[in-house]
Amino acid sequence: MTKRVIIVMAILLAIAVPISAQVTIFTEDFSGEWNVYSPPPGWTILEDGGPPSGPQTDWDNGGWANYYATDGVPILYWCCDDYFRVQTDEFVSPSFDCSGLENIRFRWQHELSFYGSYDARILGSTNGGSSWDYEIYNYSNTTVMQGFATRVIDWADGEPDVAIKFTGYGAPWDINWWNFDDITITGEEGGGPAPEGVDLEMADINRPFVKEVGGEGFNPSCKIYNPFDGQEPQPNFLEATVDAEVRCRIKDMATQQTVYEDVLNSYPLEFGYNDVDNFRLFTPEGNMLYEVLFVVTHPEDPDEQNNDMTLQFSTEAGVVVDAVAVVAPDDNPEGIFKPKGTFVTGEAEAVDVLLHCAITDATYHAAVYTDEQGPVTIPALDSIDQEFVDIDPDDFTDGSMYTVTFWATDEKGGRIGDEYASDFTWHEAIVENPVVTTFALKVTGTTVNFDLSKATSVNLRVYDVAGTLVSTLAAGNYAAGSHAVNINGLGSGVYFVKLVTPFFTDIAKVTVVK
Repeated sequence: MTKRVIIVMAILLAIAVPISAQVTIFTEDFSGEWNVYSPPPGWTILEDGGPPSGPQTDWDNGGWANYYATDGVPILYWCCDDYFRVQTDEFVSPSFDCSGLENIRFRWQHELSFYGSYDARILGSTNGGSSWDYEIYNYSNTTVMQGFATRVIDWADGEPDVAIKFTGYGAPWDINWWNFDDITITGEEGGGPAPEGVDLEMADINRPFVKEVGGEGFNPSCKIYNPFDGQEPQPNFLEATVDAEVRCRIKDMATQQTVYEDVLNSYPLEFGYNDVDNFRLFTPEGNMLYEVLFVVTHPEDPDEQNNDMTLQFSTEAGVVVDAVAVVAPDDNPEGIFKPKGTFVTGEAEAVDVLLHCAITDATYHAAVYTDEQGPVTIPALDSIDQEFVDIDPDDFTDGSMYTVTFWATDEKGGRIGDEYASDFTWHEAIVENPVVTTFALKVTGTTVNFDLSKATSVNLRVYDVAGTLVSTLAAGNYAAGSHAVNINGLGSGVYFVKLVTPFFTDIAKVTVVK
């Protein structure tokens, strides 16, 4: 009789003790027909807190968006009208009920490429969107990223009126694109049979961030959830702390080669959430795209589907070279000119970089000119004015506005600093010689050439190696443009030609052989 009572009580105990069972609370794949004026059911699209306005608006689901993504993907992108406007764009979910649930997780797929500075975030609410008190994700001006991401939103545990929104602030000009898709929100509730072991879960990735700095090392870190509190009915574990294997692997997305791997054997995971940050140092290269994988394993883990998590992250260059000014063209240029920009570095040593110039139609963003110079050496803590090749006037339309942009990259083509852009209006003109934008002195053979960017007084003289004045080649006022004079009557030897103007002085060496 006693044996029967004990058996019955054991069965009742096993039934009475609840264990976690995962529940899908909300999903959205944005399929079907919708647009900014008629969004997916339950969703709301806002611009500066109000309804969208035409003719061209953000969060498109077709048209120009198809250049970057297929239908069924909410997307912000740079095109088309009024792309310099600064506004807030919001894509707000319907509310969903998390009552009686805990360990709420938000999983989504995203892809982004930011051309400039843009404030992009995902926020959460527990009052149906009346206020947004929780930050789920901050892209922090990330330049490039793609793939799935998961975030624990424990502030939503047990809340009956939860909502999320994707929100961005800035000008569309600063975005190449930002889209998202395949949203799933899950939670856990009691019930179900007792597991044979402890269901360890990879809950989050703490480090790397979505954007790291090349050349600066960090210790990879993840968050693992251990649901076992040391109590029955999980007889295979006598303690709440579980020893598991935790692995980290990082691969180069360009080559698909593993560049880092580390394993923590018998790592103790206590009841609840555990931050695992004992991996060895990893130092990424600049201007790279990586993918990190974390995996937790235990021989008696009954469900391996939630044991891993990946994240793609990009790196900035360790060396920074900024474009800071446009020397040429000024507004309303005429005829042929060489684009010229100013680049500066704060590095303690000289750097070798590639310098770029592009000119685009300011209305349609079509490229009409590109050039790359380099490798170019920029002295430590200094700046240079870099000149690019001549433009072709046939590529420009009289009276049209264009944008000239300068930037620097490393040898792999990754941008390593801020770009600088300026608008100008092109006017056609018939000129026999290129428009001179700078002062210059050059000697070829016995011909002295000098360029004047403006009309000015000129004194051009020849001296011997002892510093004695030999002859005066030019004196007086000269118009802007290119000029040439010949050196005559000099005997064999080394001479120095000196150009003096109120704005510019230069000396060139010339050797005469007879």
